[in-house]
This record gives sequence, structure tokens and C-alpha cells, in this order.
Amino acid sequence: MSHRAVRSVVANVRAAQNSSEELTLLAALILQAGQGPDSSDRLLRRASSSLQQALHASSTKDGSDASTSISGYLLAVTAHSIASGSRSAEDWKACDRAVRSALGSCKAEDLRASLELCATECELELSASTETTTAKQSLQKFREALSKKKTTGKLKDISSELVVESHLIFARLLQTKFHKLDEAVAEYKSALTQFGEDNQKLLLELGCLYQRRGQLAAAEACFSKAEASKKNALPLLRLAHLHFVMKKYDQSMKEVQQLMTIDDTLPAVQLLAGLCSQKLNRVEDAEWYLSAAIALQSSLPTANYHLSLLHLRRQDFAAAESDCLYERDNTPRSDVVYWQMYVVASSVPSAPPAAGAGPNAPSAAPPVPLETLRSYLQRAIRINPSRTEYWTELAKLKPKPVVAANKPAAASVVAPAKGAPISKAAAPAATPAAAKGKGAK
Repeated sequence: MSHRAVRSVVANVRAAQNSSEELTLLAALILQAGQGPDSSDRLLRRASSSLQQALHASSTKDGSDASTSISGYLLAVTAHSIASGSRSAEDWKACDRAVRSALGSCKAEDLRASLELCATECELELSASTETTTAKQSLQKFREALSKKKTTGKLKDISSELVVESHLIFARLLQTKFHKLDEAVAEYKSALTQFGEDNQKLLLELGCLYQRRGQLAAAEACFSKAEASKKNALPLLRLAHLHFVMKKYDQSMKEVQQLMTIDDTLPAVQLLAGLCSQKLNRVEDAEWYLSAAIALQSSLPTANYHLSLLHLRRQDFAAAESDCLYERDNTPRSDVVYWQMYVVASSVPSAPPAAGAGPNAPSAAPPVPLETLRSYLQRAIRINPSRTEYWTELAKLKPKPVVAANKPAAASVVAPAKGAPISKAAAPAATPAAAKGKGAK
């Protein structure tokens, strides 16, 4: 669903009486819109706010149990999506509270079992535990609940999605918390066997795991199958990015152009178009796409950095420096940004000598002080001390030892030849003591 469709629903809901069911529907639509490449923390938090309003409306009126159950469930799912994206402890705590609150109002056994699996993930994320036993027990409990009862009514549509989501949760735990990648692959394959070999969500997650492991051919097969199963932007974007990683820039650019026919307002698509154009040596196109990506999302990571590379290549040093400053605000913990700031600053040419200056005129001072250049390298080293080129460049910036000014050489006195008369001019001046004694005589 596009942002335009979501905005239309928002307008309709605001025109209505903001009942609990309408707010729940609004949140569900926002969540659906957030499943594509345009998903964002802002959309999810807006959905969370709508659901909290729905729960408040249910508590102040005699709301139905079904409505409360839907709102509570969706709020837990939203909180889980936010926490999974941000990976922050505060968001995991909020997710834990939402999940436990939903467990208090949810009556369906399969939904309760799935929420307990989410609660297990929250517990594992908030603790230092590295055991898979508890997570496996929660997953087994969820599967048993599904075999006993199928959800009906308003929760029927989201129940089938929840089944797949439970497998995704457990597979992610195996990857991020337990670092058992082979078991995660087995979990994805088991879920695909159960829910269909063309399940797009499972194929995309499995493809991402293959890509992280360096199995690019297997990842390409998963993304291609996911793209064929349902025509939307996300699998095509994954495929375009993978082909970029595989250095198939022409193929990646073709897929990016297909993406633009679906929605040309996606910052990630414009960024990828800029990177492909850069690799294909289409400098003007690359600059245009990168600028468009930044215009759509000013905080988009790496966009300003790559724009700085283009401006530096064009020797537009002021623009390249400005790009670096914006990128530093977006990604303050990136050593590459500070390295680029050093490269840009050290590339600025010195000012030419003044007109009419002689050959012995002092050379112009460097445009950027050495202390500033050193600070850029030191910050990069502090973030990533393993990069040898940072240390090499820093060693070159050591201050040169100060050389003392040369004193004028003392006049040498040449002794006259033996027996030669000593002229008055050549005779050394009498010392003050000798002159005093001579005067006394």
C-alpha cells in the first residue's frame, strides 16, 4: 500500500468518530504500508500512537473483547517491529510491556502462544542469556496451540501471518542472539516446506541470510523466487542491491529503473540508482540521483558521503566538505566519514603566491591547519584502529623539528708567514688590560 493510500485512510478515520475499531484499522494499514522498502520508524511509531488511542477508547467505553484483543495484539506487533529495527534496550522494554499487556486481554490460544514467543525474545534481548532452550520451548508451545485451534473472525487474516512471523522471530534469534546460522537456515527451510515454497517473507529473510554468509548465488535464487511470487517493490529492491554487491551494475540499474516505475519517491531506490551510476561512470546522473535521495530523506546514511566523493572528483572542495559535515551528523560513528573529511581537507590546494613576489618569498601556509588534519585522522583511528592507512597518514603529519637560525660565521684570522713584518692593519688589537698597562708607562 502506498503512502498516498495510507493518507487517504487517515483522512477518512479523522472525519469519522475515531472509534476503537477505526483506529485499529488505521494502525493495521500503516503497518501494512511499513512492510515495504518505505517502512520507517516514524510510520511504526505513528501506528503505535493510534493503537494506544484505541486501547484508551476501549477502556473508557464498554469496548468489546474482540476489539481490545485486536488493538492489544497489533500494539504488541508494532512494538516488536520498532524494537527489531532500533535494537535499543528502551524499545525492547516497551515491546515487553506491550506483549505482556496483550497477553492479559488475548483469549485465542494460538495468539497467546505467539505473544509468549515474542515475550521470550524480549527476555533474551534484555538479558545476557545465550541458551536456545527457552526459545525452542516457546516455539513448540506455539505450534501445539496452532494444531489445536484455528482462529476465526476478525483475527483470522492476521493469524496466518502470525504463524510465519513466529518462524521469522525464532530464525532471527538463532542468527543474532545465538549465532547459529546453519540452524537458522534449517528453520527457514522448514517453514517454507510448511507454508509454501513461494512464501515471500520467508524467501526474503532466507535470501538476506545467504547474502550475509557470502552465498550470493543462493541469495539471488531466493530473491528472484520472491519477486516472481508477488510483484512488489521489496524483493526487486533486494535483488537490485544484491546485483550491485555482485558488481553486476548494468543489471542492478535495470532493476532500479523498474522500481522507479512502481514508486520513484523511495529514498533507498534513488540512492541505489546514484551508486550504480557512479560505478558506471555516469557522474552527472549519479549526482542527480544522490541529490534526489537526500531531498527525500535528509538523514539517509551514506548518501552525502558518496556525493562528497563526486564533488571531490570535480574539485568542488567547498561542496565536498559540506557533504562530509552532513554525513557526520547522520553517521557520527563512521570512521570512513572522518577519513573522507581528511582527504577533502588535504586536497585543497594552497593559495598561489602574491603577484610580484620574489623567488625568496615565503611559501603560502597550507589552507587547512595540520592540527585539524590530525584531528580527523585521530577520530577515525579511535573508531576503527585496524585501518593501517590511517596510521600511515598520521605519521606523515608529525610536526617538523624547528631549525635554529644560522649565526654569522666569525671572521677568521690568518697568521702571517714566519719572519714577515706585521702591518698595523693586520696586527690584532690590544686587549683592554694591555692598553691600560701601556698607558701607565
